[in-house]
Amino acid sequence: GDKRRAEEFAKLRGQLIASGAIKAIVGLVGADSHVESVVAATGAIAALAGPGSDAAARQALVEAGAAKALLARLAGNSEGNDAEG
Repeated sequence: GDKRRAEEFAKLRGQLIASGAIKAIVGLVGADSHVESVVAATGAIAALAGPGSDAAARQALVEAGAAKALLARLAGNSEGNDAEG
């Protein structure tokens, strides 16, 4: 049911955060990335931020600089790819 699905999502989310996968996904949005990688990363970011998400997943995206990276990609530069700044 929904409780089991939430538990499984929490486990998966924890693994993604701990392994650095969320930061790596955000890194694929950079201007130097191939369009296929950008499309895949954007889809993953949308899924992690979407209705089935939770606050911890959205916070991990914020910390990885997802919004900045996506907006920089739209602007045509890779400055937003730096999760630190």
